[in-house]
Formats: sequence, C-alpha cells, structure tokens
Amino acid sequence: MGVKISLIAPYLKGLGYTASQYGLFAAISVSTSTVFTLISGYMSDRVGSRFTLVLGGLMASLAPPLYYLGGGVHLAAAFAVDGAAGGLIWTSQNVLVSRSVREERLHIVYGDLMALSLVGHVLGNALGWAPVMYSRAFDAPILDAYRAALLSLTLLPLIGIPLVLRIPERRPRDGASRPSLSMLRNNPWLAGFLIYNAVIGLGAAMSVHNIDYYFALKYHSTSGGLGTMFAVQSIIMAVAATRLPRASDKLGLIGTFLAFTSPSIPLLILMTLTDNYFIAAALYVIRAVLMNAGYPLLDAFIMRRVPVEQRGMASALLNLAWNVPASAGRAIGGWLMDINVELPLRITAVLYTVALAGLYYMSRSRGWLGGERTLNETQAS
Repeated sequence: MGVKISLIAPYLKGLGYTASQYGLFAAISVSTSTVFTLISGYMSDRVGSRFTLVLGGLMASLAPPLYYLGGGVHLAAAFAVDGAAGGLIWTSQNVLVSRSVREERLHIVYGDLMALSLVGHVLGNALGWAPVMYSRAFDAPILDAYRAALLSLTLLPLIGIPLVLRIPERRPRDGASRPSLSMLRNNPWLAGFLIYNAVIGLGAAMSVHNIDYYFALKYHSTSGGLGTMFAVQSIIMAVAATRLPRASDKLGLIGTFLAFTSPSIPLLILMTLTDNYFIAAALYVIRAVLMNAGYPLLDAFIMRRVPVEQRGMASALLNLAWNVPASAGRAIGGWLMDINVELPLRITAVLYTVALAGLYYMSRSRGWLGGERTLNETQAS
C-alpha cells in the first residue's frame, strides 16, 4: 500500500490527468469501498471475519494489472477494485482482531497492529524511489518505470493470506442476533461516533486523501519525494501508535485521543501559509501523526462496547459513515484544488474542529473522560 500511494499521483499526473479527474477516480474507489464495507460487515458476522479478510486480499491482487494498462476505463476499474478490496479488508481486519484478543488488551493490540502496518508502509514508501532511480540510471521513460512498479504489486496482497488463516476467531454464539442495521436501537451512543466519522471523513477526503496530488501540483514532487515523506510519517506514527495506548491510563481512551489529536488542526492551516516544500512536508508529517496515531484507542473503546456477534456490522457502519461523505469529498477536493490549491486544507481544518468539539462534548456528557473509568468503559451508558 505504501508504494502504491507514492506511485499513483505522479503516474496519473504524468499521464496528463488533472486534479479534478484524479478526484473522480478516487471517488470511484471510495464509492465501491462504501458498498463492500457493508458487505464485509455482514459477512464478518455471518461467515466470519477471517474468511472475509482473505477474500479481500484476493481481490486486491486484481488491481495492479489494471493500473499497468492505463487508459480511462482501466484506471476507473483499478480504482473500483481497489476500493472494493479495501472495504472488505479494513472492516474484517478490525473485527478479526477484536475477536482474537482479550478485551482489556484490545487498545494495545490495535496500536501494535497499526505500528506493524506502518512498518510495511515505510518499506513501500522507500520503494517509491525505485522507478525514479531506474529511470535515471537507464534513461528510461518515467511512465514506463511507474507502470512496471505498479505491476510488480500484483502478488503482494497474497503473501499475508497463509498467516491470516492461522489466526483463531471467536465466532458468534449459536442463536446470537443476526447482523442488522437495527443494532443502533440497542447502541444509541454509536450514532454520535457515526456523525463524528462522517464529518472527519468528508474533511479528510477533501484534502488529506489528495495530499499526494497537492504536493505533486504545488511542489512538483516525484514518487521518490512523496515516498520519503510518507516513510518518515510512518516511522514516527508507528512509535506513537505503540506508546500512546500504554499511556492512556490517566486520561482514559477518549481523553487521550482528544488530547493527542486536537493539536493537529492548526498545522493544517500553517501548511497553507508556506511555499517552502520542506516546511510544508514537516508540518504535514507532524499533523498526520497527531491526527492518526490515537485511532487504536478510539477503535478499542467502541469495539469493547459492542457485543462480539455485532462487531462486524458496527465496524461496517462506522466505515460507511466515513466513506459515504468521503466519496463526494475527494471529487470536491480535487475540484477545489483546481480553483485554489490551499482551499481544501482550510475547509478540512474547520470540519475537523467541529468534529472534535462534538466528540468532546458527547464524551463529557456521558462521563467517558478520565482515567478512573478506563477499565470500566465497556459498562458506560
């Protein structure tokens, strides 16, 4: 995934696609991800999250050849397949972890899993230099180098399948309730997190998810430069993801998440006030770490409160709440970037402020803040 993030934006820019067109391709990916997220939640609760995760890996291997072929139709299909695979993978992976570890260690394992994933991103982002170095060394067209690098990713999603098949999964009890959207009636607090995800998802899609194109457009970044930036981000975030859950006793899971995440917002604005690539890249990396490293705490908090047999649908709804506005957000962000390259980041800062303020007030009213409740959060109303 890390190498793909580094390759896609420069590859599409080299093919002559605009930011608006890139946003439309990304919107296709988010749209198919939305549909398959719901499918993943249902399948995870009915046939098991392990099987669903394997299916997602198999589907992900189909996208790289489509990227290699290029052309509007093939690229649209590649983004669609990538989105569908992502919808299957992210929901089922979250549920599988929640069904394979002890509840009291869930936030720690989520953090460790995030760190391992980020290590993979570091290796992938470092490989973003490979096409550039190949092109320079052999005087080969850079687009051909990008195509070859993308095609080489075909087998990558299949490597982890044997390991996934060995993970034990606590399956739903016989006679347990079937997956249903009506679970919101039994967990009304979940609606607040759905709204939070929707606002954050819209803001992230408008700017952060197009950040590779932002740097390519404003600073003419190559896959190598983007790969380096994302690699540094991943290294720092991996360390933070493992340390933060272990330091959450005093403020609690939600309190720690809010305290760590909130300072990221001013950095978005500061990015729009500089024309220096190195300053902008440093601000982006710090912002990304602050905004994302705390999500294992939020995931663990929610999963602890949902019955095991309903975690697939709960995870799907949370991802769905993110993906539905995000499907429009990426296209809107690309369009706004063509008007003013800084505008999407500024709007995102406003949306993030609204979302985090709402989460704080909801958490305070329900007594979710404070370390004294950390071990009993699953019993909170």
